[in-house]
Order: sequence, then structure tokens, then C-alpha cells
Amino acid sequence: MSNDQNPITLCVDGTLRKDDCPLAGWPAEVYELDGMSRGESQRVVPAALPLDAVLELELANGTRILVAAADAERYLGAAVGRGDGMAGPLEVGQLLRLSGPRLPAGTARDGLGAWVLKGLRIYRSGPAGVTALIAAGTFQDAQLDDRIGLYRCATDAFALAKVDALPESAEPTLIFLHGTASSTEGSFKALWASDKYREQLLATYGARLYAFEHRSLTESPIANALDLVKTLPTGACLHLLSHSRGGMIGELLARANRIDLEPFTDEEIDRFQAHAARLGRAGFEADAKHLGELNRELRKRRIRVERFVRVACPARGTTLVSGRLDRWASVMLNLLGKSFDAAGLVIPGMLPLARSYGLLKQFLLAVVKARSDARILPGIEAMMPDSPLVSLLNAPDVQIEHPLHVLAGDYQGDGLLPWLGDCLSEVFYGGETDLVVNTPSMSGGAIRVQGIRQKPVRGPQVTHFSCFARDESALALLAALKGDDRQFELLPGPSTAEIGRGGIAPKRKKDAPIVFLLPGIMGSHIQIGTNRIWFDPFSMWAGDMAKLKVNAPGVTPDGWMDRNYETLARYLADRHEVRPFAYDWRLSITDAARRFGVELDQAMLDAEKRRQPLRIVAHSMGGLVARLALQGRWDRFKTIPGSRLLQLGTPNAGSHSIAAVLMARDDFIQIIERWFDWKHDMREFLEIVRDFPGVLELLPWPGDNGRAVDGVDYFDAAVWQTWYGQDQDSKKSKSWLPPQKEPLDNARQAIAALRAAELDPACTLYVAGHASTPIAVRIVDGQVEIGSIAEGDGRVPWKTGIPPGVPVWYTDAVHGDLANHEKAFEAYRELIETGDTRHSALSRVPPGARGESALVFQPRSLEGNSLYPSVDEVIAAATGGARRGRRPTAKTEAPASI
Repeated sequence: MSNDQNPITLCVDGTLRKDDCPLAGWPAEVYELDGMSRGESQRVVPAALPLDAVLELELANGTRILVAAADAERYLGAAVGRGDGMAGPLEVGQLLRLSGPRLPAGTARDGLGAWVLKGLRIYRSGPAGVTALIAAGTFQDAQLDDRIGLYRCATDAFALAKVDALPESAEPTLIFLHGTASSTEGSFKALWASDKYREQLLATYGARLYAFEHRSLTESPIANALDLVKTLPTGACLHLLSHSRGGMIGELLARANRIDLEPFTDEEIDRFQAHAARLGRAGFEADAKHLGELNRELRKRRIRVERFVRVACPARGTTLVSGRLDRWASVMLNLLGKSFDAAGLVIPGMLPLARSYGLLKQFLLAVVKARSDARILPGIEAMMPDSPLVSLLNAPDVQIEHPLHVLAGDYQGDGLLPWLGDCLSEVFYGGETDLVVNTPSMSGGAIRVQGIRQKPVRGPQVTHFSCFARDESALALLAALKGDDRQFELLPGPSTAEIGRGGIAPKRKKDAPIVFLLPGIMGSHIQIGTNRIWFDPFSMWAGDMAKLKVNAPGVTPDGWMDRNYETLARYLADRHEVRPFAYDWRLSITDAARRFGVELDQAMLDAEKRRQPLRIVAHSMGGLVARLALQGRWDRFKTIPGSRLLQLGTPNAGSHSIAAVLMARDDFIQIIERWFDWKHDMREFLEIVRDFPGVLELLPWPGDNGRAVDGVDYFDAAVWQTWYGQDQDSKKSKSWLPPQKEPLDNARQAIAALRAAELDPACTLYVAGHASTPIAVRIVDGQVEIGSIAEGDGRVPWKTGIPPGVPVWYTDAVHGDLANHEKAFEAYRELIETGDTRHSALSRVPPGARGESALVFQPRSLEGNSLYPSVDEVIAAATGGARRGRRPTAKTEAPASI
């Protein structure tokens, strides 16, 4: 991005025009950029712009983008003609030049793509003394028409009448909880515009329809929930229908039905306060106080949230409000403003917002000018994925009695808006978004004992604001409120503390062949005494990882992760006696190999007595444990007919992903930090992990020339110190620490022993997965870049993982899923039984076998901007597995030319 110390200069290839739509308090310079076709264009160099000047880029399809001048390179490309530390001008022509960690499909490598610029507005200044918070309040109150509190909804047409409290009723009462920057009218009026919707509401509730009008920008959902609860009678039976951020208020109310515990415990409130203080969030003392008061009110009033239909709720946060708010402002301008219609996407029921377009735009301009993140607006801050409220709402130990119904929208149209929501996110959610909230976030929140049911809604007209005006979604939610959930699918239950106890005892089968199954790195549970730390979601959420420092006493393995290995173990048990070998992956591979060698000796003795083969299936790091244990035992192993070793994605020369982990540039570190950052920051977590011998021994191994495949010696402490000094992000408190010399030296010795332990190609087989895979690390201009190629499994490159001379097969699974790739199980069994397979799940030909792909470097920041993670996502990131439920990438516009 541009130098934050120097003013910004633009070189505009267009014509200065009169502003035909002036905005009060925001004088603008207006440029028309399509004058080339009429021969009228001229190159204009406006006077230098202050860093907080706001640019409004108008595309030919009507989309508008707001961005501060200092951040404009993201859309206009790098400035030209720099020298002597001074920035040259930014060229503004007729095409966007996009940049970022991920560019939308249809965008060329130089950033040019399908998006033609039509116009430019420059706002150098705004109204004096009007901050983003003040502008937000003005817009917000206009949207609410100065209505705050509880209102009765009319039954014949949309209208609201103020009430001081909810009347007592023996029947359930429906309360509408509106969304962000909106009102009940803005969110739900479409339900009154259609007779069939309105008649269903009346048939279910009669006159028991109420709306809670609240400030969604300048107040937190906790304050909103407290205000609402104070209007409710004791024992009220509620049905809730929420939109967007209103669902977070509903989640807070649903805590009234928490099983076995009070809605919010003192421990949770203390954790909330500690989390907020650690992150430097303003106003957390008031929020913590309000939580305590909300807890008392919920206990006193004993309300029941019997049914809850939640639409487009950012329950796990939304990446759109990660980082600065200019992307959020651009999306909101297009969805709520006039240019949304110009883009051909119509939102019924948004007339109040249309009338307030001027106030909306003034508010959004003030937000972008502030160049700040969501913390300037308490109502938006609550939706940040790392917010203390999001963490509170997703606590893994909270179980709620009544069910939840979720409508989850997924916009599948073209354009830049979907990309804006995820363009800065390192952890990409596959484009699944309703343009404001990531679709995977919508099913988050507390565990429901009766389950969470979800209806996915997809299509080019599905947006954050369209749900209540479309039959597909509106009729489904109205049915769910009546108790008919046939249109909803029951989601798999979230994981709880007991994540299986597999991988401890053998699956005995008398006189059968024996097979060992070895998990990969982080694939074994670890406990202290009988207290499981890794991977127990409660322990991890509580910040107990610090108890697993490398020299901690009483640490032992505790079986494997069932979701990764138990299914394969049960499949193999049909013909084999399966013997698990879980190990402490924190410690040196040599330690695990020594332990495994003892069990291997006994297994060979047993196999000889049975006159049956002995097989080993080893995933990831487990393949190195087996490799080292077999050193000196190969001759005896081979004398047992039919005995074989099958390696699944084993890093036989290390993995560059481990280097990325240690530099805090890997999905795993950035995802799991969401869980423990209330107690330990990223630096403190990595200070523990960087001393694990087992982790360091998986760094990219040096070859005969003393360097890894990318020319770096990853076991040289000086290399790490140099990188640490060059990395501009290393100066941040939330950063990483370089590995230390002594552990690196010890790891180098262990690697020498591993390299000397050669595999026997006569009875070794290898299966490789397929995904873009890191194979290089470098620092350019103070920024860490990770280089990747297509030839690998996402963690292990084929060129370093596949051993020379060993037969190899390829399959369409990523590294962490190789041992859970069910369609390949039959092929795996054929391999260990016969040494070959022709099963369609495996191929001897590597995918895309047209020569090696290009090495592509991408900048990787410390901020991954992930959603608040589910248990499954943390485990997938830890083991290198794929996140479930991604849809195919949507079609995008074809690149345009001029």
C-alpha cells in the first residue's frame, strides 16, 4: 500500500465534470472515465490528496467502491515512478487493477480483469466535527424513525404501536429482531406486503406480533438484549424471528434455556472481560456489567425461547468487518444504496433506506475516512470474528434446550461484491456468502440439544436482504415458526469434549493378519494424567495448551482423533487385527520410533506365530516414525510374507507448512488463535510450539548441499533471526518468535538419523494427495511470502515427500484427509494385501500431469481474518484436512477489453 507518510497523487485519464448529485457536507471532484470513446478524455493530475481522502470508484455495471486514498492501490494497482522514497502517481484509467491475497476468478495475474471503471469521485474532506460514530447515530436514528423499544405490530398492514412491556399471554409471542443498520420495517416489511405471508403470521400468532426497535450501530447486542429482557413478563414463552445481527440478540436471550447452568456464569463474564481487555476493546467494562445484569434478569424472569428462526446471522462473525471497514462500507452502499438497483439486483422492502440514501452515504463516507476497524462502532465490532461476544456465543460447553432453525443464504451471482467480503481473508470460505455474512457463520452459536436445522438458499438473487421477500425462504421460515421443519435439514451435531476414545486398544481378530495404524502430527490426543488437553475443545478453549510445554511432566498420548482414523481402522478390522499406535507428536520422532520399535518386535513375533502378514499404514508424521523404527528390522519384516508399509502423505523430506506455522502464516495458527487469544496471544502460543522437537523435525530437510529444496537451511538459527528482523510484522505484539539454536541443532541431528533410515522399495508403497502446496518461503520488502505449487497434497510436495524408487499412487484428497478418504479404503486394503491396485480411487498418473506447475508466491499476513472456528475447522487446520461443505466456485464475468 501507499506510504502512509506521503500524500497521494492521482493521474486521472478522464474528464472533470460538474457534480450533478452533491452530498451535503461532502464536496466532491467528479471525473468521467469513459470519454475516450468520444475523444474527450484528458489526463488530469489533481492536487495531492490527504491520506484520509475518500475515493468513490464507479464501475460500468453500477457497482461503487469506497476506499481511502491511502488504501487505493488495492483497486488501482501500484503507483508508478517511485523514487527517493516518494510515491509516484496512481494511474486511474478505465480498468480496475485489483490486488490482494486472492483475486476473483476471471482476473489476470497482473490484476486486470472484467471490471470497467466509469467514474471517479474524490472527497477530500467531510463535515467538520462529524465522526463516524456521530454519522452512524444520525443515520441509525433516521432508519428507526426515532423509535426505540418494544412495539406491537399491526395485523392488516405494516405499522408499529409503542408498548411499555410485553403483555402476559398463555400463548407464544413472536418478536422480530431486525438487522444491522436497519429497523423492523427495513428488515421485515416484506412479510406484510404479501397477503399469503401475512395471513400465515396471523394464523399462527393472531395479534401476538411484536417488534424490538434498537440501535444496531452505536450499541452492542448485549445492551440491546438487556433492554429487551426488561420489557418481558415472568415466564414469557417467546418465538423469535431474527435477521442478521438481530440473531446475536436472540442467541443471548436463548441462554435463558441453558441446561444445568445459569445463563452466564461468573467465569464466563470474567473471561469475556479478560478477552476484551487483552484485545484493547473499548467499552468492555460496560458490556461485562450488562452481561451480569442480563444474567440476573434472565434468571428472574424465567423466559422460554421455544422457537428461534435465525436468518443470515453472523454467529461466528463475518470476514467483511475484519480489518478496516471500507469493504463493508462498499458492500452496504451497493446493497442499500441506489447503485444496487443499477447493478440489477432489487431488494424489496427497503424503501426506508432508499429515502435515507443521503444519510447512508454520509455515514459510510465518514467510516471510510476514519480508516479504522469496526471497533469505532460497538454494534459492528460485535460481529468481528475475534470479538469477545462471538467467542462467548460459541462457547463449546454451552447446551441449550430448544431447537434452532437457520436460513443460510449463498449468493451465486457475478461481480465484485462477493470478493470484497473475502478478498483480505487468508482462510477463504469458498465464496459462500450472502454478500454480507459468510454462509458458514450462519449456523454457529451454542449447541442445541434438539439440534440445529438449516435451510440453504442459493442463487443469483439471494442476498443478505432478500430472504423475507422470496417464497423459497419466506414460506420455509413461516412454516418453521409453526413447528413444521420439513424444509430444513438437521446439521451434524457439533463436537463436544468426548471426541471418541479410539486408537487406544487393539481391535483383536484371532489368527488374522496384523496391521498397525499410525496417525500423523497432531493426530494423537495428548493428556496430563487423565485430563485430555489436545484435542479437547473445552481445554483448548480454556487456554490449557500452556500445560503442554515440552518438558511438562505426566504427559502421555491418549489415542487418536476418531474423525481422522477410526473409520479406516474399522474398515481394516474386517480382515485384520488392527493395532493402533498413538504417540506424543510434540516429542522427537526418534522417541516415538523407539517406542514403536518395541511394539513392532512383538507384532513380528505374533505374525510369525500366526503365519500371517504384518502391515503398517502410516499417515503423515507416522510414516517417519515407522521409517525410523524399521531401520535394522527390514530384513526380518520382509521375511514375513505379504508384509508391507503404506505411507499416506508422509513428509519424507519435511514440510514448508511447518515453517509457515512457526512464522504464524498458516491457517492452523490463525484459526486456533480465535480460541485461546483471551488468555494467550499468538506469540505466547508459538513460544510453546517452537520448542517441540517433533514440530522442528518436520521443517524442510536439508539435502546433500545442506539446504532445502528452496535453497534455505531451515535448521540454521541465523536464518530465522534474519527473517525475524526483516519481517515488518514481527514488530507487532501479536507476532511470532524465531526458533532457538539448541532445539534446531537437536532437530538437525534427528533429521540426519531419519535420512540415514532408508526405505525398502520392495515392500513400501506411497499414496499422495492433491492440493496447492507450500514449497518455499521468502521475505520481500518486509513482507512474508509463501510459494506454492500444484504438485502436492496441501502440506507435502510430491517432489520431497515421495521417496525415490517407491511405487506411488495419487488420489483426490488433501493431506489431512488421506486416512479418512473412504472411497479409497478398498484401494488401500488392496495395496497392503497385494502390493498393487487398479481401483478407480487411486491413479498411477499424477493429476494434471503436463509438467511441473509454476511456483506462485503470495504475501501472507499475520491476520488471517477467519471466522470464529468450529471444532471441526480447528482439527482440519491442525491436521491439514479440508473444511467441509464448500460449494464450487461460482461463475464470474469474463475479462473485458477496451
